[in-house]
Amino acid sequence: MLKYFITVLYLALVAVSCSSGRDPETGSMREDADLLADYGEVEVSQFVVESIISDLSSIIEKAAFLKEIGVPFNEQYIASTTNVDKISGNEHLIAFNLGVLASNLGYLSMYQRFDEVPEYVENISRLTGKMNMEELIDFEILLRFARTQGNMDSLVYLSVHGYNRLNEYFIRNNREHLSTAMVTGLFLEGLYLLTQAAGSNQSNDLAERIGEQKILINDLLLAMRYYQGEFEPLKEMADELEKIKKEFQDVSITYEMGEPETVEKDGKLMIIQNEKSRVEITGETLARITANTRSLRNDLLY
Repeated sequence: MLKYFITVLYLALVAVSCSSGRDPETGSMREDADLLADYGEVEVSQFVVESIISDLSSIIEKAAFLKEIGVPFNEQYIASTTNVDKISGNEHLIAFNLGVLASNLGYLSMYQRFDEVPEYVENISRLTGKMNMEELIDFEILLRFARTQGNMDSLVYLSVHGYNRLNEYFIRNNREHLSTAMVTGLFLEGLYLLTQAAGSNQSNDLAERIGEQKILINDLLLAMRYYQGEFEPLKEMADELEKIKKEFQDVSITYEMGEPETVEKDGKLMIIQNEKSRVEITGETLARITANTRSLRNDLLY
C-alpha cells in the first residue's frame, strides 16, 4: 500500500469537497497529484517543507524493497566514486552528491557488501569535510564494522544514524536548502536504483513502486520550489526534475477505501482506516522515466 507522506497543505483543500476527488465512473478516489492541479499553485509553509524533507530521508527504503522482492545485488546500479574529489565550491552540488552516496551506502549495507562499504564511507567523509561537517559522523566505527564484517543490522543503523545527523544539522542551523539538495540526491539515486533494477528484473511490484514515485516527486518539488528564489542551484535542479515529473503524467494512481480496523496501541484503542491503492504504468512510460532519470542523475553526479 502506498504510504502517504506529510506533503501537502492541499490535503485540507481536498477535504473541503471529497466528491471532487472521486472518479465519476469508477467511484474510486483520484490521486493527490491530480487533485493538486485543480487548485493551481498552493503556498506551503516551512513546517510542511521540513516534513517533506523528513519523510523523504530514508537511505534504505528502496534498497530494502528490492531485497525483499528478491532482486539480486548489482554493482552497476551504484555510482562510481572516482571523481568525488573534483567537487568543490557549490554547496548544493556537494549536498546533492552526499544524498547519492548515502543512497549507495544504504544499498551496500542492505546487501551486506562489506568489502565495498569502506570506499563509500571514505568518500562521504571527503564530501562532509568540504562542508566542515565531518565530525557529525563517526566514520571510524562505520569503517570498523565494514572491515570486520560485523553485524549487518548495526551497519545499517550506523549508516542511517549518520545521514540523519547531517540532515538534522542542516535544519538546526537554518540550512534547510542544503538538506533539500541532499534529499534530492537521495531521491533521484533511489529512483535510478529502482528503474535500473526494473530493466533487468520483470516485476509488477517493482513497476508499481516506480509509479508510486509520482507522488513523491511532487512532494520534493514543493520543497525545492520553496527555496528556489534564494538559491539558483536548487532552481536549476528543480527545473530538470520537472522533466522527469512530466513523464509521470501517464501514471495512474487510484485509491479505494477499505474496512476500518480497530487496534490496541499503548493500552488505547485506535481506529485505522485501511485503503488500497492501484498503480497503472505502461512499459513505454516506464522506459521514458528510466531514460530521463538516468540522464539527470548522470548530469548532476560529481
